[in-house]
Amino acid sequence: EDRSGRLWVGTENGLELFQSGRGTFAAFRDEAPAGESGNGNFVTAIRQDRRGLLWIGTVASGLRCFDPERGVFVGRYRRRPGDPASLRSDQVNCLLEDHLGRLWIGTNGGGLNCLASGSGRFTAFTRESGLANNDIQGLLEDGQGRLWLSTNRGLCQFDPRRGGTRNFTTRDGLQGDEFNPGACFKSESGVMFFGGINGLTWFSPENIKDSPYG
Repeated sequence: EDRSGRLWVGTENGLELFQSGRGTFAAFRDEAPAGESGNGNFVTAIRQDRRGLLWIGTVASGLRCFDPERGVFVGRYRRRPGDPASLRSDQVNCLLEDHLGRLWIGTNGGGLNCLASGSGRFTAFTRESGLANNDIQGLLEDGQGRLWLSTNRGLCQFDPRRGGTRNFTTRDGLQGDEFNPGACFKSESGVMFFGGINGLTWFSPENIKDSPYG
């Protein structure tokens, strides 16, 4: 649901808007430019930013930007081999806009990507940056501006200000080290929930303390 109360649905065949007054759906398809491969209409994630634009993650064609007021796609972002400022993977699992207006993209195989507003350029954070895994399944932001990432190798706390990471596994009480794409939620009280292959992991970020015993 967007800030205007409209319900947007991502399907395997495009973006759809539920027209509650009629009980029908209006469909929006993004036709790929000539020569571009992949299915840009298989939607995996939707996120509205503070400007009102909808960011659309796809299963194999990267990231799309959609203007809901005009009903048109206004941007396409894909992996460009050899270009370190492009999206690192065309498979997008999850999206998050943080408190500073930066868009974070969790990908399969390309780690965590950040798109600064209006730049068109991405910064990537991967295992080389300290992340547990390059398959990012879920993204949430806590009250201190830290990002929590569910992956296929556990849970990762990432601090964008310092670049620091802290990884958690089943030894720390997780349901399992493998999580499911898009299965994450933060409650009004700040409690975080992440769904995985063995159930649900939930916690309050402020209660996670470093052990004095290492």
